[in-house]
Amino acid sequence: MVKAQGKKRRVKTTIRKGKKKWFTAIAPELFNKQELGDVTAFEPKNLLGRVLNINMMAITRSPRDQSKKMIFKIIDVKGDQAITEAKKYYLLDSYVQRISRRYKSRFNPVFYVKTKDDQKLKVKGYILLNNKVPVTLRSKLIAGVKESLTKKFAKQPISLAFDPMFLAKISDEVKKEHKKLYPVSKVYIWKLSRV
Repeated sequence: MVKAQGKKRRVKTTIRKGKKKWFTAIAPELFNKQELGDVTAFEPKNLLGRVLNINMMAITRSPRDQSKKMIFKIIDVKGDQAITEAKKYYLLDSYVQRISRRYKSRFNPVFYVKTKDDQKLKVKGYILLNNKVPVTLRSKLIAGVKESLTKKFAKQPISLAFDPMFLAKISDEVKKEHKKLYPVSKVYIWKLSRV
């Protein structure tokens, strides 16, 4: 008779690294180097590459920005301060659904742009129209919006590309530029991220 072999138990050994330390995450210069929050790590090198998802209302102190979020990436640690850079900006999906209910046509062009300092960004636009649009006009409208946004981002350095005021301003400008082609109701930058 063969003996049944029992399961071998693995003994998990944990190595204590000591206590975790607290580090303060600091926003980029664009947001006046505000404190974003506190993060913990055993060593400063463990913080590099970590991301923080922050509501824009906490940074700008404006209720108008509560539907916008920004993802910051920790790129450096100096003392007990973790230095960050803006990695991604986006509107909340619930906000996008709410604003788009009453419009008949919606388009989401996704494209890549380069900034003044040759950084590549991925842009997801959101175009809202009150009426149904013929297919020929639709393609012209999307191509025009892509071209306008590409030109506007090419004039700005990466440090200003994530500024919510800049994004709102160029959205309004693009809307006004394309009213002649077709009455555009709203243009938004839905998502913006570094590539």
